[in-house]
Amino acid sequence: MKFIEFIFNTNSCSLNEIEIIISQLYLLDFDSFEESNKVLKAYISSDKYDNHLIKKINENDIFKKYSFQINNLENKNWNNIWEANFKPVVFDDIIIRAPFHKIEKKSNFDIVINPKMSFGTGHHETTRLMLKSMSKLKFTPNKILDFGCGTGILSIFSEKKWDANILALDIDKWAYNNSIENIKHNSCKKIEVTNLDIGMLNSDNQFDLILANINTNTIINSLARVKKLLQKEGRLIISGFYFQDFEKINNKATHFGLSIINKFENNDWQCIVYRNS
Repeated sequence: MKFIEFIFNTNSCSLNEIEIIISQLYLLDFDSFEESNKVLKAYISSDKYDNHLIKKINENDIFKKYSFQINNLENKNWNNIWEANFKPVVFDDIIIRAPFHKIEKKSNFDIVINPKMSFGTGHHETTRLMLKSMSKLKFTPNKILDFGCGTGILSIFSEKKWDANILALDIDKWAYNNSIENIKHNSCKKIEVTNLDIGMLNSDNQFDLILANINTNTIINSLARVKKLLQKEGRLIISGFYFQDFEKINNKATHFGLSIINKFENNDWQCIVYRNS
């Protein structure tokens, strides 16, 4: 099959903005994505590529601030080539692999994620930061909220590690469906996925751990709600933001009575673990 490659310049994009771009392209029948070196590569089969597609992209406000270039790829079995180049992620005692990967090394946590997008597969720094912070958490949660669950990877790891009850939440319909698919791949039984906004959750729902790998503005705007949903002495783990945003996030978190107990960094990305007092 022949494919067309779109390369978007995402140099100034937040994690959430890139996820929005991917979800919009997915609705236009793009079927695979790769994020690296401040660019997003998106692929669509040549039979779905026409002037009407370009018009839809150009008229969509989401794409207007991003430049892109288009390449015609050779007629090869790109699916096989892409799968061959899509490597499992291995760190600590965790392996994150696609359904087509063979198990070549034993680990305590074997997580299967269908890689329809690059985020939530373990290849992005913030996903690894979240998993690392969860691995080092000296705390055993029983009820967990995965706020902005994406592929569901954090929920899946939570069930495998703690056998906890998890509510996975994402307002993006694509993420909602992808989470359900990945939960089935991992035979998880204690994860409930919902397509609701966090503001719609009843405050009677109390969690002893809340996970949020999202963007800076969403974190700041949601902290008041998160505080109401987090049990006393509960933990909040957040990532999805650059180190330069730490101060404004931490100032807001401190205002709501959250105190830092750990912090992790990878390149320009940060992850913070808070305790609720």
